[in-house]
Amino acid sequence: MNHHLKYVLLFFIAMLCCNTFSAQAKKPKDINYIKTLIEQNHILKAETELTTQINDFKNQKNYDTLVHYIYDLGSVSILKNEPIDKAIQLSKDISKATKNKLLLSQLNLEVAKLYFEQNKTSKAYLENLLLEVNEALLIIEGRKSVISSLKSVNTLLEYNNDVFDFAKKLNMKLYELTKNPKYLNELIKLNESAFYNRIRTRLNINNGIYFADVPKKIIDKENSIRSQLNIKVEGEDNPEAAIESNKEWPQFLKTIKKEYPKYYKMRYGSIGESLDYLKDKVAPNVTVLRYFFIDDHLYVFIIRQDSLKLFKLDYESVKNHIQELKKNQYQLPKTNDLLFELYQALWQPFVKEITTKNIVIIPDGNLYNLSFEILTPTKIKSFKDLGKKSLLAKYNITYNYSLYLLEQNKNTTKYKNNFVAFAPEFNDKMKESYKLAITDSIHLDKTYLELQQQPLNVGLAKISARLFDGDYFLNENATEKTFKKNANEHKIIHIGTHAESNNISPELSRLIFAKNISDPSEDGSLYAFEIYNTNLNSNIAILTACETEKPSYQAGEGMIALAHAFNYAGSESILTSLWKADEPSTNQIIEHFYRYISDGRPKDEALRLAKLTYIKNTKGKSLSPQFWAGLVLMGDTNPLTISNPTPFWQGLVILVSLILIASLILKLKKN
Repeated sequence: MNHHLKYVLLFFIAMLCCNTFSAQAKKPKDINYIKTLIEQNHILKAETELTTQINDFKNQKNYDTLVHYIYDLGSVSILKNEPIDKAIQLSKDISKATKNKLLLSQLNLEVAKLYFEQNKTSKAYLENLLLEVNEALLIIEGRKSVISSLKSVNTLLEYNNDVFDFAKKLNMKLYELTKNPKYLNELIKLNESAFYNRIRTRLNINNGIYFADVPKKIIDKENSIRSQLNIKVEGEDNPEAAIESNKEWPQFLKTIKKEYPKYYKMRYGSIGESLDYLKDKVAPNVTVLRYFFIDDHLYVFIIRQDSLKLFKLDYESVKNHIQELKKNQYQLPKTNDLLFELYQALWQPFVKEITTKNIVIIPDGNLYNLSFEILTPTKIKSFKDLGKKSLLAKYNITYNYSLYLLEQNKNTTKYKNNFVAFAPEFNDKMKESYKLAITDSIHLDKTYLELQQQPLNVGLAKISARLFDGDYFLNENATEKTFKKNANEHKIIHIGTHAESNNISPELSRLIFAKNISDPSEDGSLYAFEIYNTNLNSNIAILTACETEKPSYQAGEGMIALAHAFNYAGSESILTSLWKADEPSTNQIIEHFYRYISDGRPKDEALRLAKLTYIKNTKGKSLSPQFWAGLVLMGDTNPLTISNPTPFWQGLVILVSLILIASLILKLKKN
């Protein structure tokens, strides 16, 4: 991508982050203070503060902000055992003052939440509320595909979370009251739709994203229609009318659905498969665990081909344990208790339902920061015991980010080429060459100069290429341009470099390659939004990336962004890390993984055996899960058929022989 254009696009994406936070910064100052007063039972003080702020915003005719006060005003009335008349009156005042349909939907949502608190046990009333919420969901569905301005995207994403969370809460409550499986069906659809809506809506803000196998003129036309429609939407009090009156947009969608079905499915396809459909996609030897939150309550769907069950879990008792694990990663006594208690909360309640060796875990929220395989049914005496007394010892565990990516009978594509590796070492010579090539220090990428050197990645790339009779691109040759040109159509794409997983603005998650000194238009960073337009057809992409930084310790939005992009670009599965990887430990595990892959093992089993081998052969601090447990497999698990692989032992013999010959030559020269 053109160097200047890329940075313009990055600026606009970064603005999404800034605008989101600035919008949220205003709300906590006013509303969160009131929420704190309510939680601390300072009801009269909260009521006084509410009255003052509501009057101020009424005088300013700031109806967008006033909407957020309806629920708190009603909550105070409920706590005082009074009718919610004041909140209802405020909602009526706002509805009279605006015609904006999205704002009116937000208004109805806040009122619906209050009625929910008062009528939790009335089936008829909850069903009526659900009808209102479903109307709001239809508005989101209509808007998300056409809006592209940063302000509108931010507003819709926030509203998207509120509506979907409340809709999930209503369906869960109705299921608890009736045990009717149709509410579970809706719950699953809502949960998966909410996730895809976040990805799809964020893609709209960047008109510079292009997609593999879709001509540029088609994407440009799509952006043009959306931009024109977005201008009409922004200027209308009733934007839905503008959307409905447009004839060009639905016709365009009809065309791309027919001509570019893969792209259409990713951007606009409906998300609404039934439970029976999902169960049919689960292989007989697999159990799927789909964790999900409703408010602060954690649930899990246990899905097998012959059954589906729902469990509510006690997350409250362990909600801080994952962060505590990170803080106490080398302290066995503390880690021991945390792993055991996490097992009791997140696995023990449904352990009898796990009848298969192969497990697919789809986390939610903070659970993306947890490697489930290190949970322990009994307390351990040393980290060495994790090889025998953890979930790793019993199950082949893989991960995914959506139920709709489950594939039972998917055939593994047979690529002609076995292996290609890209490993920029980021050594002093590379950095010096880059510094000399930059004439103006203002344009110097200081972050690049501070990247930690990765000599072991280079060694792993060489020996792995020899094992699989493949190719490699090292150091100055491992550029972004080289990667885009040579990565596709391989069984294994091995990427040994630094990465940045951005949880705040996932589109900015990136892989860092060598600087291309001869071509300054390439900046050496392959961003998630660029990967969509890169051909990465492969059976598996190995991201043995040492993460350079993480903006915050949040749910794995950055990792999901990379995985989603790689999936669309053609990678059937990826092996990546949940947290910052340790280079020596990671390389050892990948070496073992490749050995088991070359023996014909399924990918999930190969990774489990590689970790068990690492634990068996390792001593000391490096046995801590922080060094090895972060590596996870996402996607297809089928074994690979390697063409004429070099036996692993033979590769080692060759490497050792080369070292001995080199030593002998040096000795002879000295003599």
